[in-house]
Amino acid sequence: MAAVATVCGGSESSGSCNTSTAGSNSDSAAHDEREDVILEPLKLLKNTLPAPLQFGPMLLPSDSTSSPLKSTRLAGQLISCFVVGGECRLCLPQLLAMILPNISDTIIQKVYTELQIHTAVATLLQMESLKVSGILPPGTSSCSLIRKSDAERLVSRLLPQSSGRLKNPKLRENAISICHDDFGGCSGLLIPALITADEYCAAIECTECKLLFTGERFVSHTHQNSVKTGSNSGYQQICHWGFDTANWRYYIYLENESVDSAKDDLKQLQLFTNYKQIEAQNRLSALVSSQMQNALKRHSDTKVRIIFW
Repeated sequence: MAAVATVCGGSESSGSCNTSTAGSNSDSAAHDEREDVILEPLKLLKNTLPAPLQFGPMLLPSDSTSSPLKSTRLAGQLISCFVVGGECRLCLPQLLAMILPNISDTIIQKVYTELQIHTAVATLLQMESLKVSGILPPGTSSCSLIRKSDAERLVSRLLPQSSGRLKNPKLRENAISICHDDFGGCSGLLIPALITADEYCAAIECTECKLLFTGERFVSHTHQNSVKTGSNSGYQQICHWGFDTANWRYYIYLENESVDSAKDDLKQLQLFTNYKQIEAQNRLSALVSSQMQNALKRHSDTKVRIIFW
């Protein structure tokens, strides 16, 4: 009897399991059917909707409007230019005559090719302005204009930029590591002992060639120009825009690996800040001095008129 009960119990158990399984299958089917009822309209709606728009980069025509004839400073010389597209386009014949008179055309053309510099042709209106101002002879038929960024690159390659080498290596002990990213970038050491009140003090030493530079010349100094193979081979194809050595204070910054140590040493950080403000301080002093001289001159002229009358 016990055996029969066990079998019967097993049969009942099995039957109950089969019944519950069938019940769960029917529930799943009903659940799937409910899901289909909800999802099917959404699937149909999805198929009828248009594909999302793929927005590409916005392409705008270049700004070809030109400003009246102006002048900009390059390598200590004032060169005539026009502002086109937000950047100065310098008169190339004047640049070559005033800044690179002793450089042969062969060498200039070689550097042009290496740096992949391209020039634009002056318009008739620009040509007329240059002729009226006496920059070009009356019979000139065409004139090339070079962007100032490319002119800075050209001059930095063809003219000596350094101020010699450091004579006392011990001066590097308190140096601050700095760098810039212009024209391929360069790392250097700002040597506090070489900083003077002169805004053109050569206090930066290039870590690669060990030559000294002023801040204005250091930002255009790089060793990437000669790279023709390897990972930097595409560097020369970069379009440089808006570079001006007059803004050198905004191009120099503390090197990443020295930022933490410089922040810990407030004296070094303050020294670095003061070095970048030397030019601004000198200009302010010159402006105040000029205003005082003009005021004294006006006061003196007033006294002379009173005595005369």
